Order: sequence, then C-alpha cells, then structure tokens
Amino acid sequence: MSATTDHVQDHKIIPRNIDFELDEDVTYDWHSDCPGISNMWNGLSLLFPEGELFFVKSAQNYLSIVKDPVFKKELKGFMTQEMIHTREHVVYNEMLKRHNIDTDRVNNILKWWAVTGHKYLPKSIQLAITVSLEHWTATLAQAVLDHPQILEDAHPKMRAVWNWHAIEETEHKAVCFDLLKEAVPNPVAFYLIANSTHIIAAPIFLLSAHAVYLGLMARTGNLTNGKAHWNMLKFNYGRKHGLLRRAIGHWFGFMKPGFHPWDHDNRHHIKAWDDAAAGLNEIPEHIVAAE
Repeated sequence: MSATTDHVQDHKIIPRNIDFELDEDVTYDWHSDCPGISNMWNGLSLLFPEGELFFVKSAQNYLSIVKDPVFKKELKGFMTQEMIHTREHVVYNEMLKRHNIDTDRVNNILKWWAVTGHKYLPKSIQLAITVSLEHWTATLAQAVLDHPQILEDAHPKMRAVWNWHAIEETEHKAVCFDLLKEAVPNPVAFYLIANSTHIIAAPIFLLSAHAVYLGLMARTGNLTNGKAHWNMLKFNYGRKHGLLRRAIGHWFGFMKPGFHPWDHDNRHHIKAWDDAAAGLNEIPEHIVAAE
C-alpha cells in the first residue's frame, strides 16, 4: 500500500450538488450589513472560479500516473467538487453583477494569469501552487467550521454557501498534497518544491485578495468608508473573529518537515454536516436558520 493510499483509504470525497438560490433577497453587503466585511468575502468569491479551474487542470496533468484505484476515485471526487464550487461561485458573482460590480474584469485578469501559468510553468510547480492555495483554503475553512461566530451575522443563504464550501475544502484538503508526493517522489525535492512555492504563493494570494477587496469597495462607493474598513480589519485580525489571524499560524505549519494535511484530523465537521442534512444534496436546517 502506498503512502498516499494510507491517507485516503478510509476517507471518501463526496460532491454535494446544492443550489443555494441566491435570488434578489441576497445583496452584496450580506454580512453584518457591513460592506467592508462582505466585500472581503465577495473578493474571495471572485478569485475562486478561475482559481479552482487552475487547480483541476493542475491535478489532471498527473492523473495518468495514479495507479491506485482508491486514490484515483478521490482525485475525481476532488475535481467534481471543485467544478461544482466554480458553478456556485459563478452564480454568486452574478449576484454581485446585479449591484453594478464588474466581475468579468477580475475574471479576465485571473484567466490570463491562469493560462500563462499553464503555458510557461513546469507542471510540478503548477501542482505545487495548487497545493499551497488548497492549504490556504483549508485553513480558512477550518477557522469557519471551528468558530461558527465568524458567520453568525451573515445572511442565511450566504452562511450556507460558505459552510458548504468549507466542508468540501476540508474533505479534499490532502488530495493535491498526496498527488504532488507521487509526482515528486524524492522527499527532499518534494519539500523544496512544495515549500519554496508556498512561500511565494501565499503573499501573492493575500495581496490579490486585498487588491480585489479595495476594487470592490471602490465599485460599491465605499472606498472612503473608514468604519467599513475598520470592521473588515477587526473581522480578519481581531480577537473575536480573527479569520486571517487564525489561518496564518496554520500557514507556517505547512513548512514543518513531515507535515501532512491530515495531521489535524477535523473530519468531525464533515460528519456533523452530513448527519444533520436530510439528504446528500441538502443543507442542514440549523445552517440556514435565521437568527
């Protein structure tokens, strides 16, 4: 049995095909009636469609080297989850368009970077970028799931979107990491590629997220809204929520020799979601319950 199979043998990846019905009742400032906090999340949503397509293509480059049928099934489950995420974040971004937000401009810029990356970067580096950014999303997901107060003041539908995304990011958080270990079997080469890429990719991700945030604040007429900016900073780095503050510590953990994403086994969140949901493609009632 391979090292990869050891990690996935008892762990299934199950796509949950949910329509969140982001209709006219959802507005761009859906969290705490605050454009600052909301636009931070909205900016992440703008990054996801092209980012997740990049992840899928990076994994597809190595699908042929995977011989273990269990792991191949997990990879295909990961790809399906990511494509459903892309679909739902496109719907989310269409909601933003209704509020005069130019989502196409951001998507076109990201698409150019993704196409350029696939054209010029070695396939191992493309996959290493995916591993690093999947680690970021998994740590943000962990913060959301461990600390429900992060989304307690959100619109119920948006709370459902982000909790669902967090559950599935948790479920597949090790897939690309294990794939990179198969693609780069030398442990020293793996460590160097994974960590040098991680050190470069993470600051780019944070800078991009904040740049998109500022663009959204300008587009919604809130660029000079000091209170909204302050609320966003407290939300990301304060003691009560501290979304990014919580994630940064886990970012450093990635670089520990011998690290594996399942060193922190938080699958109890996945089980809690599935146990509470009436069906595979349903949202647990307590997630969407209005406060």
